Amino acid sequence: MRGEPFPTTAPPGDDAMTRCHSNFPVPVGPLSSFLQVPKTCAGLLIVGALLPQGALAQQASIVGGQEVVDRTSPVFLHTARLLVSAQIVDDLSVPKDLRGVKMSWRCSSTLVDKRTLVTAAHCYPEKVFVADPVSKKGVWVGVGPKNTEVFFLESSRVDSIVGARTVGSIRHPGYSDDWVQRTNDAWNPVTPVNDIAVVRLASDAPAFKASVTLGRAGDALRPGTRLTLAGYGKSGVENPLEMPSLRQVSVPFHSFLRNGTDAYLGEGDPRTPRKVTTPRGACGGDSGGPVYQGGQAGVEAKLVGVIVRGPDSRNGGCEASVTIATDVRAYAAWIESAGAFLESSLPQNKGFAVGGE
Repeated sequence: MRGEPFPTTAPPGDDAMTRCHSNFPVPVGPLSSFLQVPKTCAGLLIVGALLPQGALAQQASIVGGQEVVDRTSPVFLHTARLLVSAQIVDDLSVPKDLRGVKMSWRCSSTLVDKRTLVTAAHCYPEKVFVADPVSKKGVWVGVGPKNTEVFFLESSRVDSIVGARTVGSIRHPGYSDDWVQRTNDAWNPVTPVNDIAVVRLASDAPAFKASVTLGRAGDALRPGTRLTLAGYGKSGVENPLEMPSLRQVSVPFHSFLRNGTDAYLGEGDPRTPRKVTTPRGACGGDSGGPVYQGGQAGVEAKLVGVIVRGPDSRNGGCEASVTIATDVRAYAAWIESAGAFLESSLPQNKGFAVGGE
């Protein structure tokens, strides 16, 4: 059963909000000089997504965990990496120098059936916030169709992967890219954020991978329940396309946010997040990655959450040991219906391609 939300407000700091756990966008071309973090809406997509490349130093990877080397572990079997690319729309609503500019970014995801992956909605933005190169003012610009490559780790070697094509993705209809601007408390919103999405593969996942069971309302999450976070966060910022490794970390469930569909995870204090001596949690590139319950000592692993955001750098960042996740149990029925919709409405291409970033 769902616990009571933890009564917090936004953490301290000037315009302190949250940041997402994606490493994106990685601009192709001049976009990096235009990326902007609006002071009044530094949040989910905004902070994590739109920082210039050099500002990603504190958003490295799963923090305090270890690389996954056991091919039989649930984390290895179920977790996949996404490389998403798109371009800013080319129309009169967009500053001239930004029209058609290409971007790419990475997220993590979880295989929930042989062709369906679950990830974060903000990994598929419909618009992003950038600075007009002439006026220097922030402006929202549309993002065109997204192309997704899915990579499944074949062994513990980070350079041994199998890539798969996709036929489509769908975000939860209740998610909005500018949700931070629509709430008076982005740290602990009252209404659901709905930061969850489904991606459909063109063909079955490789035989060395397996789908995970979705968590349901009856799978209780209580304070102290041990959970496993996993993701393909970067190991550094020197090379924006550096091949990441799959990492995992064990953290406790802390409490639900006021909206009842997001949860605080980790050993940090969500009331006053700050850097801790031994941080453990998610970070850049882990967005959309799984939160697993079970998976040890013969207990079946279940997907109970999707990694979405955490404190900004002024409130400890990745070293605060606070991760916010979307509660998959609240969206299990939607995930299944979205997967079925993509299955029935999109063409079924076949074939795998070997490759990487």
